[in-house]
Amino acid sequence: MLNQFTSSAYNKIFKIVFGLYSVFAVILIWRSSIVGIDGHRYFILFDDAMISMRYASNLVSGHGLVWNIGEKIEGFTNPLMVFIMAGGIRVFGENYAGLFIELLGLLCLFFNPFLVIKILNKLLSKRDDFLVFVGVLLVMGWYPIMYWSLFGMETGFLTTLVLLTVYLSLYKSRPKTVHVLLAVILGLIYLTRPEGALYIALFFGFRFLRSIYTKSGWLYVVIEAIITAIPVVAYQLFRLSYYGMSVPNTYILKNVGMPFLDKVKNGIGFYQPFFDRVEILVLVVVVFFFVYLFEGSSSLQEKVSEIIVGKWMMITLFMTSFTVYSVYQILVGGDAWPPVWRMFAPYAVLMFIAFIVAADSLKDSFAIRNDHFMALVSLAVFSFLVFVPYDYHYDFTKLQLYPTENNKVNVNSAIAINELTNASATVAVFAAGTIPYVTHRYSIDPLGKMDSYIAHLTPDLSGALTSSRGMYSVPGHNKYDLNYSFKEKKPDVIGYLSFYGHTCTWARDNLEDWCKNNYYLVEYRGAKVFLRKDSKNILWGKLGASNPTLQSK
Repeated sequence: MLNQFTSSAYNKIFKIVFGLYSVFAVILIWRSSIVGIDGHRYFILFDDAMISMRYASNLVSGHGLVWNIGEKIEGFTNPLMVFIMAGGIRVFGENYAGLFIELLGLLCLFFNPFLVIKILNKLLSKRDDFLVFVGVLLVMGWYPIMYWSLFGMETGFLTTLVLLTVYLSLYKSRPKTVHVLLAVILGLIYLTRPEGALYIALFFGFRFLRSIYTKSGWLYVVIEAIITAIPVVAYQLFRLSYYGMSVPNTYILKNVGMPFLDKVKNGIGFYQPFFDRVEILVLVVVVFFFVYLFEGSSSLQEKVSEIIVGKWMMITLFMTSFTVYSVYQILVGGDAWPPVWRMFAPYAVLMFIAFIVAADSLKDSFAIRNDHFMALVSLAVFSFLVFVPYDYHYDFTKLQLYPTENNKVNVNSAIAINELTNASATVAVFAAGTIPYVTHRYSIDPLGKMDSYIAHLTPDLSGALTSSRGMYSVPGHNKYDLNYSFKEKKPDVIGYLSFYGHTCTWARDNLEDWCKNNYYLVEYRGAKVFLRKDSKNILWGKLGASNPTLQSK
């Protein structure tokens, strides 16, 4: 299976690279697991993924697709992943379900390079081991795919689905029949991320234009679109009937209330560091389109037809998808997690493929010597990959996914909460995934993913919430009201999470004095939590009357 190249030398190099890639991924999974203060090993995903796991756990337990039992609020945007997680919990239990999701991500990582090889072999003018190998290096070196895949987010799975649609349209084209499998996978893309609707629309748009141009199969494309729409419509009807909303709560949290120009300014600040890394690759594709349009071998009309519905249609689709998702990311105001660009990472892979094919065409157009061509392509790819260890230096030097230490704090806090409280205790946590999942306690989310009131607040654009990556406000984290979340709701426990030297503060809301008066900061078996002084749901006897860790901060 690993012999994907015509040259035995490239096969050997690919086996070595793929082996190192695999070992690195497996080490990251193991090193990112956590041994809690109870001695058990926990396989904890990225905290947002643990929110989805909380929904999945309640679904398996018969409580419905909810974060808190009895509260129907849609605080996730990856329903297919939630259902997959529910299956993992059902089969493997709550702890090892995390490992199951990580291994599923690992499987996607293994599968993606082979899909890219197949796609490039189909799109290149002739089979070229060097270009195919460079394309594989780009995809495997695009660390956000590995990061999100191994940390339980939908990005890696989405990348595989997107590449599968390209592979099926190239290799399993059925002009005289309906391609049911292709249509089903496109529907799954929407269920994996609702923003997938943009790619689905572009994919069918180009597919339909080609069928009209060739005067064959347009009805089959329409039927495929209808099949794809079935899960889209079905889930939307479910959302309306179950949650009583046309959009998830997270959409309101992130996209409602922020003025358009502020979104764009923030989004550009988020996107700029990424474009700084890939601008050479994008430039090559842009040059290809201009050179192709203006060279004199055929009429401009014929060339436009080739770009839109002919030989170069897939490259146009790839770059259109990449551009649309880049613009979308800017228009929604960026995201909370640069430089692991989650939303458009799968479509960057399509841009990488377009770069390889464009470079191949330019070589012929300019009659570039093969050795010069290889040097130029290698330089362009090196200019991108050389920054990967720098951008993600923690993961590479520690051999550990970046938020692992935060996960360890959250796991140990959850263990302490389970041992220090009864099942009726309520817990407020800024990181709304791990602690609610492990404790099964009623939880309060001060940042509003699972709180409609918070989600409808006006976002904080004061600059109190900043990012080192050029953003002055962080979507999904810039709506809050600690007076409501803490003072009104009076949680029995507040999870310990230090920001800027504070623990009862978020941006402009400072409740430090109130916390001192109403909560004890307790250190229990090395884990810190805030316990409400008058709470009847705290098992005070476990702390001991003379416990020196019972203190006001």
